[in-house]
Amino acid sequence: YNRDYPDLFFTKLTKFGFLTPDQRQMVVQHYQGYLRTLRDYYQHGCDEVAVQSGITDSERPFILQLFNYKIRTLDAELAGLENKSAGLGEEGI
Repeated sequence: YNRDYPDLFFTKLTKFGFLTPDQRQMVVQHYQGYLRTLRDYYQHGCDEVAVQSGITDSERPFILQLFNYKIRTLDAELAGLENKSAGLGEEGI
């Protein structure tokens, strides 16, 4: 994965009409893997920030708030994809 992967995924979505349902499912599952990897990265960051001595106590809550926001956003996107992928078929996502 790289930082351009979301754009690549959205480009793939525009071509769903040319894909079989199995191929569509594979595209969605690959993107879910990307989102899970990113979520794990932010979760690990939270764990590190919590114990990092170079971060002041006054900074820490704001950094954690940002990371937690990213995690919640990723969780919501993953949940949405789970719901959509369950009904993935001829109509797309």
